[in-house]
Amino acid sequence: MHINCSYLVSQNYISPPPPVCPGEIGLRYGVDGGEESTYIWYIKGGFLVENEVRNKDSLITNNNKIIVDWIESSDITTEVYSLSVVEISSQGCIGDTTSVDIAFRDNSKIILENGQVEINLCVGEIKTFEVNQEFIYYQWEADDQTLQGEDAWSFSIAETRPVGYPVILRALSVDTCETVDTVFVNFRRLPEIEFTSTLINDDNTAGDAADVSITGDSIKICKAQYEISPGDFNNSEYIWSTGDDLETITMGEVDQDSTIYVTVTNQWGCSSNDSILITACEVPIVVPSAFTPDGDEFNETWIIEGIDRFPDAVILVFDRYQNKVFESKGLYTPWDGKGANGKLLPVDSYHYLIKLNDEKNQQFVNQVTIVY
Repeated sequence: MHINCSYLVSQNYISPPPPVCPGEIGLRYGVDGGEESTYIWYIKGGFLVENEVRNKDSLITNNNKIIVDWIESSDITTEVYSLSVVEISSQGCIGDTTSVDIAFRDNSKIILENGQVEINLCVGEIKTFEVNQEFIYYQWEADDQTLQGEDAWSFSIAETRPVGYPVILRALSVDTCETVDTVFVNFRRLPEIEFTSTLINDDNTAGDAADVSITGDSIKICKAQYEISPGDFNNSEYIWSTGDDLETITMGEVDQDSTIYVTVTNQWGCSSNDSILITACEVPIVVPSAFTPDGDEFNETWIIEGIDRFPDAVILVFDRYQNKVFESKGLYTPWDGKGANGKLLPVDSYHYLIKLNDEKNQQFVNQVTIVY
């Protein structure tokens, strides 16, 4: 028996839908057709969805309705996008292909930070996010904060912020299509500068110990050379006001106070600045290590430079047997190398104790040698 298919296959027609927004998902399309028919759907520019599974090109179903997810705006080209369907009746009659072209609305896409997926932001840095073009509505979301209606958002990162979070911008185009972009912000801490020093060369020539002391942001170096470091920060850049660009600089005793500046920039581009004051080493007195009372009128006495500034000073000198051979209290008269009996002492090294009796109660202990 011959079957007239023109009566068994409906004249399917997909009403032209309004233009869709790029990336719009879950749109339902359908045709009038038989309940027992089979439908072959074809799509260009989107995905045919069945049971939450996306099918890119075609799909065979027993349903005259279909759910469509359309592509994102960044994927749209000048090609024509369409949705088509062919009905096959239960008797095997194949209907004509019914198609509709899809028009997309304004496909403007919001782009943050030139499309970067993530950026680094330093603690305390003020960051302003701006959009790449004009939209009719904006909504910003970040760190449980929401800002609506503004085309730019500025905020700074405080120490109490978490490690990082996404910044999300939702915008509506002139055709009321929503576009969304997200950039993840990594919060980077600043280098925490803390100056330290390491002895590299003892310049001691007078018998006193090399000395360095760091107090807050100042340092005093005496009779030595030290390496000064603001801290070891991996993969970081150092710029000193001295012109050095390494982690450490070498400093010795200075004649007058000098301030040294340093900038440390870590691998994330976060910078910290600090300075350290190199203070002049205060030498209250200069004690010679030897003198020659031999009558040649050169270096005849033990002259202690600066002792005249300490009128209450006490100076004691002892021989190797711990016998006191010289004593001075008050204003000092340079010692001529004679003992208590008024005779010159023999060639030898003698121990001395100098008490300045000043506000700091400074004392000096060492040796002086008599040479003929």
